[in-house]
Amino acid sequence: MKRLLQLILPLFLLSCSTEPTGTENPTTDEVAMGFTATLSETNSAGSRAPEDFRGWGEHNNDSLKLKGFGVYCWNTGAKSYDPESADPTLNDIRKATQYLLMRNQKVEWTGSAWDYSPSKYWPLISSHKLTLRAYAPYVDYQLPVDANGFPQLPVVVYADDYCNNTQKDPLWGTSRHSAYISDDANTNGRYGALYNNYTYVMSGSNLTADERDGIIDWYFHHGMTKLGLQAILEEPKPHTEVRIIKVETGPYYNEGLLNIFTSPSERSSEKPVWSDRAGDIWVTIAYHHDPDGTGTKIHDDLTGAVLNGSSYTNIAVNGLLAIPRDYTGETKLTIRVTYEETDTSTGITGLPVTVEATVDLDAKGNTVYALQMLLGAESLSIRSFVNIDWQSGSYGLIDGL
Repeated sequence: MKRLLQLILPLFLLSCSTEPTGTENPTTDEVAMGFTATLSETNSAGSRAPEDFRGWGEHNNDSLKLKGFGVYCWNTGAKSYDPESADPTLNDIRKATQYLLMRNQKVEWTGSAWDYSPSKYWPLISSHKLTLRAYAPYVDYQLPVDANGFPQLPVVVYADDYCNNTQKDPLWGTSRHSAYISDDANTNGRYGALYNNYTYVMSGSNLTADERDGIIDWYFHHGMTKLGLQAILEEPKPHTEVRIIKVETGPYYNEGLLNIFTSPSERSSEKPVWSDRAGDIWVTIAYHHDPDGTGTKIHDDLTGAVLNGSSYTNIAVNGLLAIPRDYTGETKLTIRVTYEETDTSTGITGLPVTVEATVDLDAKGNTVYALQMLLGAESLSIRSFVNIDWQSGSYGLIDGL
């Protein structure tokens, strides 16, 4: 894991100062590359990032503009990068590349447009191809690379990130071209292919010559899993208030590498590629009484966690961001709930009771899971969970857990 934290040497020593001269000039001698970027989330069920940046880590379009993003760009000349080829000069981006045009180029929001400096230009030979990748939020060090020279985004999380508003939400980018939009229902153009082998006339709006040639449009997608918790009482008691005062959940990985080069997103079923995931951490969300105003912090998610038997109560309102993990094997996702009962006729609160349940869940990145908990008499079960497409906000209920 040391390599996650090391500054990485340049991918390769290739000149990026001068473009080759050719006779096929698409417009003028030099056409600067331009960028746009968006998360393209329109449904509140799919994007709960607070507009005022109170925290919780999750990015929206405003925080993307605040943080900026990084771009890598390889010029492969007349060659086409082909990850499926048996030819190493085609399937290894380093061997296929004539020169590296951008290496972790920072792109920033100026208040009216995305900009970067110094400007980089499209090849003068219109048939020459560029392969591009982007990630967010921007980091000011060279990303580690895998065996084929592909950049990977290091992610390290800590157990207290959730309550400290420091959750990680790594993003990776794909294209926004309509010719590559998924035919999945309800995606509404929120998914696109990777930017492989693009010529100048393929840029812009629709892979053919148009007035926006020269512009690369990024869709950004969430690398993490997001977990929400909902709870309901199995059998409410008369004159009794049931309040959840603590939730412990885990284990989660605390480190991993998001591969921004190979992660696809042409359709909602495609999920980000992670490697080198490791660790076992637990997250605790607690509600603390503060009747005297002494300053004991009350966690926002649990201030209203009083349950009833008629509808679900959101426990982790803002969602818990986690590195994707498969819990269908020996390791299970565990939810441990501590609650207390208060007799509303006397005001007497009983001793806290702790119950737990496990879940078989293959948690994927760029996906939201709302786990629905049924709290019984000193028992807890996960009755179902709702799988939410993060980009579109569409739901799919899965029962029988």
